[in-house]
Amino acid sequence: MTIGSRLRRSLASLCLFAAVLARCNGGSKSADPREGRQLYLSYGCAACHGREGHGDGPSGAGGVARPRDFRRAETFGGGHTVDAVAATIANGVANGTTGMAAYPQIPREERTAIAAWIVSLGSSAATPSNTTEVTHEENR
Repeated sequence: MTIGSRLRRSLASLCLFAAVLARCNGGSKSADPREGRQLYLSYGCAACHGREGHGDGPSGAGGVARPRDFRRAETFGGGHTVDAVAATIANGVANGTTGMAAYPQIPREERTAIAAWIVSLGSSAATPSNTTEVTHEENR
């Protein structure tokens, strides 16, 4: 084995180790609101909350309470940080006045991305947790 091939093998092993380490640590990148929007749509959140998160989805109209309009973060009962919204997605709201079900089966990273998108919609209340950066892009 030549020095060049040893170096390539070592570099490949190092890259693989770094990738595994990042995955085990949940990665160090911030939650991406654009990815969160795609997950929001694919998990069917728009059925109640609407495609743009305005609380105007077709299934939400007949519920006990109107689904949350995510532009009004100040009305979030469980808090409006990324972590608080992700917890609401996981645990639902069981206060008897809403039909928000729990979705613990959605993986934590995906809940966090969905929550980042939801928080990005809030007017002046985009208050991310101290570990998650949120940005809002127009024209998604």
